[in-house]
Amino acid sequence: MKRKRRRESQKTEAARVAELQKHPEKSAEARAWPGEQFRYLWVVGIVLIALCTAIIYGQTIRVPPIGYEDPFYLVHSPYVRVNPAFSRLDAVWTEPYFANFHPVTTTTWLIDRALADKTQPFDGLPFRITQLLYAFLGASLLIWLYRRLGVPTIIAVLGALVFAVHPIHAEVVAWLSARKDLVSLIFIVLSFLAWLWALAASTVSQWRLRHALTVFLVLLAVLSKPIAVILPALFAAYEFCSGAHAAITSWRWTKRHCHPLLTRVLALTAIFLVVGGLSTKIFRTVLERDAMHGGWLIFVPVGVLLLILAVAPSAEELAAFRDGSSAGMRVLGPPFVALSVVFGAGSAWTIWAQQQVGAIKGGLTLLPTLNLTFEVMLAYAGKAFVPAHMSASYTWMGGPNVSVKGLLGAALVCAAVWIAMRLAGSLDRNRRLIAFGIFWYLIALIPVSNLIPTSTKMADRYLFVPTAGAILGLLALTAMCFPASRPKQFEVCAALLLVVTVYTARSFGRTEVWCGKTTEWNGRPQPDLSLWTAAVDTSPENMWALTNLGLAYLHLSPPEADKALVYLNHALQIGETNQSNNADNRLLVLTPVYEGLADGYLTHAAQLNVDTIGSTVWQDKKEAYVNAVKYFGLASKAPSGFASSDARVLSRFAEACEGQAVMDAQELAAVRPEEREPLVRERNELRRQSEESMREALETLATGNVPRMDPNYRTVMIGQGNIIFGREVGAPNEEKPGYYQRALVRYQEAAALLPDDPRPLLYEGLCYERLTGIAQSPEEKRRQFALGEAVLRKALTLNVDAPDYSLALPYRALASLYAHVNDFHSVLDSLKKAQQADPAGSASTPLARDIQSVEQYLTTQEKNH
Repeated sequence: MKRKRRRESQKTEAARVAELQKHPEKSAEARAWPGEQFRYLWVVGIVLIALCTAIIYGQTIRVPPIGYEDPFYLVHSPYVRVNPAFSRLDAVWTEPYFANFHPVTTTTWLIDRALADKTQPFDGLPFRITQLLYAFLGASLLIWLYRRLGVPTIIAVLGALVFAVHPIHAEVVAWLSARKDLVSLIFIVLSFLAWLWALAASTVSQWRLRHALTVFLVLLAVLSKPIAVILPALFAAYEFCSGAHAAITSWRWTKRHCHPLLTRVLALTAIFLVVGGLSTKIFRTVLERDAMHGGWLIFVPVGVLLLILAVAPSAEELAAFRDGSSAGMRVLGPPFVALSVVFGAGSAWTIWAQQQVGAIKGGLTLLPTLNLTFEVMLAYAGKAFVPAHMSASYTWMGGPNVSVKGLLGAALVCAAVWIAMRLAGSLDRNRRLIAFGIFWYLIALIPVSNLIPTSTKMADRYLFVPTAGAILGLLALTAMCFPASRPKQFEVCAALLLVVTVYTARSFGRTEVWCGKTTEWNGRPQPDLSLWTAAVDTSPENMWALTNLGLAYLHLSPPEADKALVYLNHALQIGETNQSNNADNRLLVLTPVYEGLADGYLTHAAQLNVDTIGSTVWQDKKEAYVNAVKYFGLASKAPSGFASSDARVLSRFAEACEGQAVMDAQELAAVRPEEREPLVRERNELRRQSEESMREALETLATGNVPRMDPNYRTVMIGQGNIIFGREVGAPNEEKPGYYQRALVRYQEAAALLPDDPRPLLYEGLCYERLTGIAQSPEEKRRQFALGEAVLRKALTLNVDAPDYSLALPYRALASLYAHVNDFHSVLDSLKKAQQADPAGSASTPLARDIQSVEQYLTTQEKNH
């Protein structure tokens, strides 16, 4: 009986839909909204978006790149920081970098680099200006998209304005590394507009041109940021909401011709799942064979598109598709295959690349994964509409099977899907737009929902694309609820303007955090300190925020190691507590904390000046080196997979070992003979670990194909000589020449690999300076002096933007070299040139006192003569 009633209901619904398709679509709007007759209302919207963007984000114009990933993507990128700017354009479009392949975004950075002032270490002004331009362009394009989908003009303008000023988007606009999100949104919107245009194609030529343009724009969107792989799913969701239809449960294979729209949607979904899944698998296999080149990700989809465009539908098929009498699979099927291949290529490469550098990690079993997904979805829903308690870092340290937040999130998602499914086939266009807005929001969150485990569980930037769908749903709801009442419509517009005002004020305050205005250092804005202080204030038990705040203090000039260690030790305590029941994941999760602590202790040790062996300060310094060795050792056991960073950890581990070995060497001279043997064994073991760690660092750089421009590559190459040169401290005089000669060979190798870097030449010169001072014959002294002077003069012709180098250093080395041959006039000249080369740095060194001492000495010598 129930089955009979169900069949009768399905037949009635099918008849209703068939009848509806014979008549023009009815809308809930009885009459136009205010301003609908004003042709240039969209111009007013664009002006307002530009004005709000300038008000909120104009303060970022003079903010330099921050330490949060900007050094990887921009400041030290071997693709961006090059001269001339486009000299590595071919590599940008064929090689991955930093777990990503987004050549379109990188190309926009190259344009900025071409406009930058090359005389500055890194001119961020062009990057900041174009960042605002892309933010403005993306928000402005939403006006056309919303209007094209059927939203009244005035609320389409206000919706785009809400998007432009939404506080959750401050991270994307104020952070240069988030350029990917801005550029990808532009191409996502353009792709959708092109898809809508292609649906209206009436001739074969139009079909080829418009669908080719759509696939091309989708490819550019994916090459801007892989999040754009959602576009085929968005297109299928739009088709599901594009017209009135029966419930999805009424579809049967035998009745497929009675439900052309449902048939089309199901067929497109099948193509997407099958072709997208197969192409992902195939491309993953290809990546295992050719891991370091991404050019094929572009050429394969383009080749598939060209083949598919040859299979064009007839004019009759196009006409049947447009009037709704046909499912139109000959019209949409072929281009959807190409779109699915783009999805497969982008997904395969992204998952593979993220796995290589450890970005996909920390996976849980099924129930905890689903619970985490729904908890995050609940949090995103709250921040999409009430953007409060924003942070640069969110953390979930536990993994329960079930939680209250997880259940609430699951209920919310299920309710949203149910509502969307109910409204998708409505007679009212606005109801269908509500459904599509919900689908857009949910689909855009799937890649970042933690179903694929990543190291970043949640981030403000992940809401950038989803909020465009959420706003669309709200605008459609507004249009549906107030179709005819002009006073109510004015009230709604006023309410939206109030939201814009509140959001603008909130966004301005959040942008101040990214600009460093909320936490100053030495009277100046400090973006990294401000950003992570705010994150810790928002969540005091956030291990990642505490770690990054500690690192921010270490990156100050000079570093504040004591403050850094307070936050880093607190982060370690929290991490160990939360990971006590998860031994398998413990080292993986705590590795960034270990690395931060190791850097903190090593910096602390370098800042302690010791006069007496065995004193309290001396003991503190040795303990700091011991801790640095301990934590670098732990960090090196769980490499991130990003070769440059892993090599840096190994290099710093070697530096820490050498530091402790120097302390042991100094202590040897002060202990009784019977106490020497344990110290000698410890010193030798530390040196062995140091050299082994440096060898591993070199292998890591070679295996990872790290370019020579990478700062960590340079640090490792120069560090090979530094660990040997540093052994002069506490060494007997007869051992020192051997250390200098060994270090000299390493520095010469580094100089050959880094011909544009003055540091290997500087350290070569220091080796010659030491050898000059201990030369046993006048001839040997003259020879070492000549070699040292030559390399130091050559170093003066080069410069590098590095924290451990200034133009004053070669002059100071020359002064020491001239002192060995009693040429004190040249000593004075070199010291004065060092002071002129780096006035700020000279103020914090005894350079002025040295100049005064040499001048007094020369005056005395002149009087005596």
